[in-house]
Amino acid sequence: MLLSTISTRLVVAMTEYWWITLRIILVILPQNGFVYPDEFFQNPEVIAGDVFGYEVYTPWEYNNNSPCRNILFPLISSAVPFILLKILNIFFKDIVTTYTLLIFPRMFMLLVSFILDYCICILLMCLSLCPHQEVRFIIPTLTPLILLYSKTSTDSSKYLITLWICWNVVCGSIFGIVHEGGLLKSLGYIRDLVNDSNNVTSYDFIFYHTYTPPKHLLAYNPWLTNRPLMTIHSLPSLDESHLHNTVTRLMTQWPPGYHDKFAVYVLSPSPLQYIFDEDHDEYKYQIREQFYPHFSVQDPPDFHVTENGIFDFLSQFSLILYKVELDHTLVT
Repeated sequence: MLLSTISTRLVVAMTEYWWITLRIILVILPQNGFVYPDEFFQNPEVIAGDVFGYEVYTPWEYNNNSPCRNILFPLISSAVPFILLKILNIFFKDIVTTYTLLIFPRMFMLLVSFILDYCICILLMCLSLCPHQEVRFIIPTLTPLILLYSKTSTDSSKYLITLWICWNVVCGSIFGIVHEGGLLKSLGYIRDLVNDSNNVTSYDFIFYHTYTPPKHLLAYNPWLTNRPLMTIHSLPSLDESHLHNTVTRLMTQWPPGYHDKFAVYVLSPSPLQYIFDEDHDEYKYQIREQFYPHFSVQDPPDFHVTENGIFDFLSQFSLILYKVELDHTLVT
């Protein structure tokens, strides 16, 4: 009996530590899936400009003239880890990167979640005692609590647990890794591209049919000297004509002879590659990089069979970075 009890407790402890380790790994190896823009634009994007001086996009909810959201939660969840990161940068140079800007707020919230896990029973008790408390706030916790703490096990409960785990694995893989997964990866590449620039003095990046990118992950400070100018253009749902009009405007904003001083790039999901393979007046699109995996609900994969009869599957799950080049064969 004693050995059975010790064995059961050991298995439970090992299971708990395995789940804790998995949660830490999923933060350290960041989930690049871009599910909900508010994760960035109502939290770290709002704070990074004040802490680091980066160029950011401030949503209308935090407009100084008519704010409608409290800044307290972003201050706690993002300002604290960002200030810690800034302090660490004093001792470890160049520690502030796209990667650390992404995971530090997530690591902080992970620590908070560990605390909440141990307080969940107290939390439920407090909610139950509160007058006029809506039941809907407690209902989502009932199923996992019953499955985790039930002392009896039946075939139906085993199937339910298996279904619950499979559902979380599938949805976690899709929305945590694949959905808009190339967007965050591309920001690190862009940051390095601009920082390593030699002759180029101006960069324009057009994000076509993607979520609006969080600018703070570019770690771009416009106030620093000897830095190229970088401008982000977001065209999340506009048609092809708006894209080409934007490209034409950017390619003609500089006088002849200065084309080696500026660069225009377009990022777009791979199912739209046919747009960039077409002939265009005086310029062409050259593929510079592809970021895997990337899946867009707005532009789902166009599965097709190649000339060789091979099902071209992986190529439909990427975000492509194009550089717009002058077509000298067409320029007179």
